[in-house]
Amino acid sequence: MAPAVTAAVSDLPPVDLGGRCEILPGSRLPELDSAGGKAYVAKAIKDRRTELFAIVTDRPVPARIDALPAFRGLDNPAVLRLADWGAVDWTPDRRRRFAVLYERPAGRRVMDDLRDTREPVPEDQIIRGLLPSLLLALRELNMRGVTCGGLNPTNLFFKDASTTGGVLIGDCLTVPPGYGQPLLVETIERGMAQPSGRGPGSIADDLYALGVTLLVLHLGRNPLRDLDDDAILKAKMDRGTYPALTAQVRLPQNLIEPLRGLMTDDPRQRWTMADLDLWLQGRRLSPKQPQVPRKGARPFEFGGEELMHCRALARAMCRNPLAAAPLIDRGDVDKWVRRAVGTRRGRRRCRPPSPPPASAGGPPRRKTGWSPGPPSPWTRRPPSAIAACRSCRTGWVPPWRRRCGTGAVCRPSPSWCWHSCPCSGPIASRSSGRNMCPWCKPSTGTGTCWSRQAPVSGWSGCCMSWRPPAPA
Repeated sequence: MAPAVTAAVSDLPPVDLGGRCEILPGSRLPELDSAGGKAYVAKAIKDRRTELFAIVTDRPVPARIDALPAFRGLDNPAVLRLADWGAVDWTPDRRRRFAVLYERPAGRRVMDDLRDTREPVPEDQIIRGLLPSLLLALRELNMRGVTCGGLNPTNLFFKDASTTGGVLIGDCLTVPPGYGQPLLVETIERGMAQPSGRGPGSIADDLYALGVTLLVLHLGRNPLRDLDDDAILKAKMDRGTYPALTAQVRLPQNLIEPLRGLMTDDPRQRWTMADLDLWLQGRRLSPKQPQVPRKGARPFEFGGEELMHCRALARAMCRNPLAAAPLIDRGDVDKWVRRAVGTRRGRRRCRPPSPPPASAGGPPRRKTGWSPGPPSPWTRRPPSAIAACRSCRTGWVPPWRRRCGTGAVCRPSPSWCWHSCPCSGPIASRSSGRNMCPWCKPSTGTGTCWSRQAPVSGWSGCCMSWRPPAPA
């Protein structure tokens, strides 16, 4: 049955691509398959001398249509040259498929699988050949406003039959960035996301993938090839990427600095293209110390596992939300984060102040020794909306975006204006025998905050007719 199917496929006519190219369904190129689909022989109608191959997409995700024009004009010696693209009537499946055509590389793939073992790339070849050429390709892509999203050891091809003539970055357009990437070369944040939802990425993500790729090529193997994706991600979260990948290997002194800088988990501390340029020019930068993720003082038991890190707990709960919901509702997770890990929430919740008593308009007494003084005229809602702290719901009136005692940003909100903010202590003052709210005093000389109003219980106070400016 299989030979008959093969003969039937080989007899299929060429598939036309807009009258510019032809794709041969019967001529497969399995050595050039990519994460987006299978590879086939292609021919340009006008230029028969250029050898092309086509990748016909068959994945449930779209190709990078927006990045195709940027790659079309790219003439970089380290990137496969894009020849054409478009939708075709794919006769083997009797469906419309999207096809991307590249110039065919003369060499073979550098690594067929991350579980394979190859000859290690010498240190000198990495520093003088691979690193500068791949860095140049990433720089040019970044200048065009796109990312690679497909840099890994299995997506590199030799330029010629030899293994010392440089490499080419393979297809990275038939699937979204990161969709076909091994979890080994993805950052922790992108590795925790679904492959189809990792986003467009940035140059920092490409540089991280560059560091892992150079490490694998230098070793000639994947240092974590015995682990599955979940175990690799857990090792990265527990120990950090660089310690996890280099714990059992010995690296030459000249490669430790760039690899550690590129594989830093914190994107703010990760090496940039400028740092790599300085290093290649001979300037040695400050060495990056391995970052150890913050570890809890005691484990959090969930799903039969003892988890010590917040990221590991978040990933485990994401996979089993039914078991995680009761723990979150009871506050067990919040308690563990604050007590075991040692992080405090930046904003405290304050109890809303009690409404003013009916007999007196002043704010309630507090246990700070401060006396609210005689009753004030603020026994009713002010005629105009004033600012208030949304975090503690006090009637503090900050005219700009100020921070109250909770550390929260105060925003405009209709509320009462008290003499004191219950979360930061008294802010009232006495002047000329009258109570006033200090934030109500206009700084521009406008308003009637100091105007005398009808006495209430023998006192007068802030008229509250001045509206503070809205925060920026």
